[in-house]
Amino acid sequence: LEQALRCFDQSIQLQPNNILFRYNKALALVEMGRATQALPVILTAMELPILGLDDEIRMENCRALLIELRSKSI
Repeated sequence: LEQALRCFDQSIQLQPNNILFRYNKALALVEMGRATQALPVILTAMELPILGLDDEIRMENCRALLIELRSKSI
C-alpha cells in the first residue's frame, strides 16, 4: 500500500482536481490504519469541483467514507 500511496501522490500532483485520486488515497490510508491522515485527504476531495457524472458518484463515495471516519471518532 505504500507504493500505492506514492502513485496516488504523483497522480494528484499531475491532476490536483481529480476526486478519484484523492478518494483512493484516503481509502489506502484507512486500510493502513492511518484514518487520521485520511480525513484531510477526503475533506480536500470534497472541496473539488464536480466536472461530470462520474465525479458526482465519486463525491457520494467521499461522503460515505467521511461518515465512516467520523463514526469511528478519529
